Amino acid sequence: MASSRYALSYAPALDHVLHEANDIAQATGRRVGSYHVLLAFFTTRNQAERLLRDRQIDEDRLLALVEADVKEPPDALIEILERSAQVAAGCGAREVDTLHVLVAMTRARDSVAYALLEATGEKLSLLRTRALTILTGAVPRWLETGKRARPGVAEARVTARPHRSKIGHRVGLEADRPPHLTWVPPIVMGGQKPGAKRPPAAPPKGAHPALDPVKKRPEAESKPPEAPVAKAPEPVAKTPGPVVKPPVKPAKPPEPKPAVALVDPAARQPAARQPAAIQPAAPAGDPAEAWLLAPEEYPWLTSLGRNLSVEAARGALDRLVGREKEVEALLDILGKRRANNPCLVGEPGVGKTAVVEGLARRLVSARGAMGDKIIVSLDVGALLVGTHLRGSFSEKLQGLRDEVKQSEGRVVVFFDELHTLVGAGSTGDGPQDAANELKGALARGDFPCIGATTCDEYAEHVEKDAALARRFVPVLVKEPGPDDAAHMLRQIVPAYADHHGVAYGDDAIVASVELSTRYLTEGHLPDKAIALLDLAGSRAARAAQEQVRREDIARLVAQRADLPLERVLASDSERLLHLESHLRREIVGHEAALTRIAEVIRRNAAGFRSHRPQGVFLFLGPTGVGKTETAKALAKLLHGSADDLIRLDLSEFSEGHTVARLVGSPPGYVGHDAGGQLTEAVRRKPGRVVLFDELEKAHPDVLQVLLQIMDEGRLTDARGRTVSFAETIIIMTSNLGSDLAKNRPRIGFGGEAEQQEALHNQILERAREGLAPELWGRIEDRLVFGPLSRAEARRICLLLAQASSRRLTRSRGISYDLDERALEFVLEQGGYDARLGARPMRHVLSRLVEAPIAARILEGRLHADEHVEVSTRAGGGLIFLVGDDSLSQRPRA
Repeated sequence: MASSRYALSYAPALDHVLHEANDIAQATGRRVGSYHVLLAFFTTRNQAERLLRDRQIDEDRLLALVEADVKEPPDALIEILERSAQVAAGCGAREVDTLHVLVAMTRARDSVAYALLEATGEKLSLLRTRALTILTGAVPRWLETGKRARPGVAEARVTARPHRSKIGHRVGLEADRPPHLTWVPPIVMGGQKPGAKRPPAAPPKGAHPALDPVKKRPEAESKPPEAPVAKAPEPVAKTPGPVVKPPVKPAKPPEPKPAVALVDPAARQPAARQPAAIQPAAPAGDPAEAWLLAPEEYPWLTSLGRNLSVEAARGALDRLVGREKEVEALLDILGKRRANNPCLVGEPGVGKTAVVEGLARRLVSARGAMGDKIIVSLDVGALLVGTHLRGSFSEKLQGLRDEVKQSEGRVVVFFDELHTLVGAGSTGDGPQDAANELKGALARGDFPCIGATTCDEYAEHVEKDAALARRFVPVLVKEPGPDDAAHMLRQIVPAYADHHGVAYGDDAIVASVELSTRYLTEGHLPDKAIALLDLAGSRAARAAQEQVRREDIARLVAQRADLPLERVLASDSERLLHLESHLRREIVGHEAALTRIAEVIRRNAAGFRSHRPQGVFLFLGPTGVGKTETAKALAKLLHGSADDLIRLDLSEFSEGHTVARLVGSPPGYVGHDAGGQLTEAVRRKPGRVVLFDELEKAHPDVLQVLLQIMDEGRLTDARGRTVSFAETIIIMTSNLGSDLAKNRPRIGFGGEAEQQEALHNQILERAREGLAPELWGRIEDRLVFGPLSRAEARRICLLLAQASSRRLTRSRGISYDLDERALEFVLEQGGYDARLGARPMRHVLSRLVEAPIAARILEGRLHADEHVEVSTRAGGGLIFLVGDDSLSQRPRA
């Protein structure tokens, strides 16, 4: 009820409407009511009249709906005008206008005006939202007159009454009769009566006389209503009290049916209102009939919510498999007398929403004493729509609370993303939001609610508010294992097969679980596996395939993980059984080390590694002997490309604060959102080889990070996300003890094996002394790469030359070869150094071979599809031949 603090006057348009309403009531000697004001909107041009006509509501349609004595509470119109002043004040208007009154009518459920508007079939919540949108500034073109007026201010004074004759004739009022105020509800605003033209007068004596029915007016019988409303049929029988007829669609012939009664609020008995107002509104035989909500009794729940029980009864929800424990926990908590609010907590994609849908299916199946529960899912975003006015969100939330309480425990609300309630609807100048407004109802058990949120969001938003956390009982939803996930998929995959019109092989189901677990670490089972099956089914249907196969799943995984398809499709056993032979094609020498690497990877891949990485190695030895090249070869063989190697030079991590570069900067520091160099790379592509170069130069704090990776196979970054290293291979290199190997190169064959073993033991002992014991104990295998022999250096030179020739062929169509004399010449010119190994080889080859060939190409002496033979001349140096011609003797182009 409004108070006198709203010191607002009436706009000229509203002043005119109120005079016309009194004239209409006076014409038949009746007390003015809300329906008179509603009809008077059409006697002049105003905002309410234009909005109603845009919604296909006019005076003929309203008059045709009135069929019997009209009764409403004596103060109904007073309440409407008081509430319109509230609306005007909330919109910042200087005057109360017709649109403010229309908004107030849509909220006055006990008034006849509300019943008439509702009987037209118009959704009053949409009508109210449209009116508020206009009042708050989003003014459509038909309301703009030159300058844009302040919302709520009348456009201009009324100068004509174009529709007065029609309504006046229908109710017995002469068209040219001057306005004479019989009675207007005296609303005192600011100590003065709004509108100087409204002299106070007493209301008519006696009871509320009825408005003459339309059927007694000859004009109403002869003139059909305006389109799109057809002429209403005669009622079968008169019902005592005011009656409003429902609108009749013109497309179908009218069938006689009883009118909808508007019950006098004074005659309502509280005992007559039952939760059975959850009335069926479905056709006969609808299996969801028992769980339907009547829109007239539950307008907020039906307009904003999604009835999961109805969908479950109609078979629109997928079957829930393997979550019986969680469903039982929900039923136990919902059966409590107080604080009966469970909250499903789990990682994204584990099936929290599916558990609630499974609960709806369980309740619909009527097993147990809670079979009459109705689950309604509410979106917080839908609650916020149209709540830009102060108090409108609270009003909407209060309506929801009242409707849930009215159901007497039958309705259970489900809030997906529960954490969004915290802060929702807050105006910024106080702590009041949706969560705070619901706390009382949640504690008393008047608002049974199920929430769902992630572990991080629950800790950040719910647990921080101890009062809110006490209202909810957390139910943990864990990620299923691969076997359980495959079982779930086998039960629900028929629904996807029916949707796409394709069949799913069991190998595709197993592949969706295995490959998503191995290569797609972003999501969780079973969601990421279901997403693969769904997308594969869509592609198969588009390509007219009959069945989804393992290859289709592998192709999707390869695209999402950015891996070669062959790598994803390859059998692990086939690839790993011949791993050392593949490595020997890429790496020269170190036969024993390559064999041990393959053995460790095979052992862990067979299932003995638990959650640890596939392999943790320490490569020792002098520089230039192939430690880094071995790591690149592993990345290429196992993951399809040498670029899948994550290389971190630990000499750059010699300070304690550099740990932040690995896992990300802590909150409040620059780069916090960027993530860490190590964690982000592994999180995006988990199946990679990680190389930590020069281990002995790292800070001890950095080594502590490595300990967690080696032991637990996971690492938590600065943003709290856990990154799995289970599919990675960890390789660390160190030069500890390399000075022992530099002075003892391999020579001869006599006692070479014994000498090498003794040397390796000395290097291992030196490395053990230089590293922390806890780090040394977590390394699976420690391998020593000895110095290269001259023969091995010659082979490395040949491999480098062949790789260089392939690059030139791809870019220019030109190839070249080095003969034995050219290879020896490259080694003699600095390509091999016992102290540096083969590290100078690439530079020497580039200077002696690649540079002269590049010069000949730019001079035009060498063309595409030609092959160059590189050899040595008698006087020293290299000679470049194309057939029998020397490139140096060819003329320039």
